[in-house]
Amino acid sequence: MQESELQLLSTKKVLITGARGFVGRHLLKVLDRFSVDYKFIVHERTAGKGHERMIERDSVISEHFDCIIHLAGMAHIQSSNNQSAYEKFYEANVAYAKEMFDKAQEANISRYIYISTIGVYGVYSSQEMITEEHELHPAVAYAKSKLEGERLIKELCLENNIDFVILRPSLVYGEGAPGNLQRLQRICSKKLPLPFGLANEKRTMVSVNNLVSAILRCLHHSAAKNKIFNVADDIGVSTREVCNYYRSQSGKKCYLIPVPKLVTKVLLSLFGQRMLYNQVFGPLSISNKKIKDELQWVPPDRPSDFFLR
Repeated sequence: MQESELQLLSTKKVLITGARGFVGRHLLKVLDRFSVDYKFIVHERTAGKGHERMIERDSVISEHFDCIIHLAGMAHIQSSNNQSAYEKFYEANVAYAKEMFDKAQEANISRYIYISTIGVYGVYSSQEMITEEHELHPAVAYAKSKLEGERLIKELCLENNIDFVILRPSLVYGEGAPGNLQRLQRICSKKLPLPFGLANEKRTMVSVNNLVSAILRCLHHSAAKNKIFNVADDIGVSTREVCNYYRSQSGKKCYLIPVPKLVTKVLLSLFGQRMLYNQVFGPLSISNKKIKDELQWVPPDRPSDFFLR
């Protein structure tokens, strides 16, 4: 990080939600390394390491913050009732974002950074490069609630003369990544053959370090005001390469069987898993050109730094 950026960050006091999540933990490490002034929300004050950085939700209004980074949210729940599932996503990804806007506004914030998802595009496989201008068609409850959160925060910020920045990261990877990558890692840790020998299409993800870097750039850069950005690596990585990495990390031999894609597609479709096929075998290219051009942001990590080392 350049000295000029460090100086700009040193002038900011930052409020963070979702600090105990995967991205939040990585973000806090970087903020500590660069001595950035911040506090993070806890639901109940607890003693222990980092106690001076914790703040309860109801105490936010008694302090001053320049910016809030809203990482908090819900990505995965187990529910057989679609309406019930959406209500839970709404509470976590929309209502809580609104609550924190109200509190942060009283704390005089000037910028609200809302972390969304590329899921708002509803695209899980495409030959087309996905830019910020792509149509918004979220396909699952999580992405639908994130898009609703985006729209609400944008509206509230514009009404109250507060800057907004909306970031749409692609699938985030790194040590300790949760969700689908965690499940894939568990599968790869077992001594079982996997039908991913032909899963060679590149899919654009984003290193957690790159996402943290982009968030920090948005904290202070004037050109980020009232903008929406995709956040992604420069290049993609295939499911086969990811499996090779996880197998090598677990010490297992990598048995990836070259099952014909059509066979796999038919089998998964019979079990109602067409989306899973697209996520594993289909190409997906996410453009990061806008954030690179407008904020002069350069991703510090490459997929080869993690998966291909």
